[in-house]
Amino acid sequence: MTAQTLAYRLGCLIHWKPREKAIRKGLKSLPASVIQGARLLDVGSGLGQLSRLAREFGLEYAGLEPDDALRQDAARDFPGTVFLARGAENLHEEIRPGDVVVLNGVAHHLSGDLLGETLEAARGARALVLCDHLRLEGKTHPLAKFLQNRDQGKFVRPYEELKSPAGFVLRSSEFFPIGPLGMPWWTYFCNVYTTS
Repeated sequence: MTAQTLAYRLGCLIHWKPREKAIRKGLKSLPASVIQGARLLDVGSGLGQLSRLAREFGLEYAGLEPDDALRQDAARDFPGTVFLARGAENLHEEIRPGDVVVLNGVAHHLSGDLLGETLEAARGARALVLCDHLRLEGKTHPLAKFLQNRDQGKFVRPYEELKSPAGFVLRSSEFFPIGPLGMPWWTYFCNVYTTS
């Protein structure tokens, strides 16, 4: 296990369960016609935890993860699951019309141009789940702001920039806190959109 995968696993101890709960709730909010026969396309799949949710919903799953160490650990943890050596910049090549695209903790790692390209590609899917942390000006805990400034993701955005991407219809939205020992240091959101 590399230092990066160890750090990722430790971080998941704090933020994974609340995100998984919000994404599960978001997927449940989608019409059955959107979910039925869909593939969950997990962009920046990390250690592949969303493959469990895909199985829970009876969905095919594919994870796009450019980091070799994370992808190898994911393949070990979830044998037989598809993890491709791809990233957000490759979404337009991997997307299918029946996909539900998930960006879970990924948007703040994407530049404005790459996020725009990713959202444009995601318009070719049935639905988009966008779950990430954000800055609420004047409402972000000082420790969260400190940690956000040191995060590997350089592009933490105000919510307004992610609320209504062009070409998507917002189906559900949830804000929820994340922090160690239940302390609400980060504010996350989980928005679920359809493309029609």
